[in-house]
Amino acid sequence: MFSFFHKWAIANIAGALYLVLAAGLLQDWVLMAASVIKTIGWAVLASESQ
Repeated sequence: MFSFFHKWAIANIAGALYLVLAAGLLQDWVLMAASVIKTIGWAVLASESQ
């Protein structure tokens, strides 16, 4: 009984850590994509206004 609970607890902790890690990576990707899109947008605006 204890060993089952122990494995379940470890799996839950590992799952939570993985979710936090994945969320952090996704957040970085979203921020990077947003900055790239913003940069491209400014470049397009600058080239059209000339």
